[in-house]
Amino acid sequence: MNLIEELQQLEKIAIENINASGNDIEKLRISFLGKKGQLTTLLKGMKDVSPEQKPKVGEVGNHVRQVITQLLAEKKHSKRLLH
Repeated sequence: MNLIEELQQLEKIAIENINASGNDIEKLRISFLGKKGQLTTLLKGMKDVSPEQKPKVGEVGNHVRQVITQLLAEKKHSKRLLH
């Protein structure tokens, strides 16, 4: 599996986990986006990507980060509305 496929797989997993989560929004944020998070760890692999592939991998990585960030923000906002 190449890095782009791994990033796309992580996006699917993140979406499933965030949608199924209860109150652990911050724990999920750290798990996916934190300093030692899954996305951060995958993106460290960019050093091994060919120069031609780096722009595409970066684009996919940024997209995944945006999707996760957006979902977490929506989940946090909807949680506030319920209280």
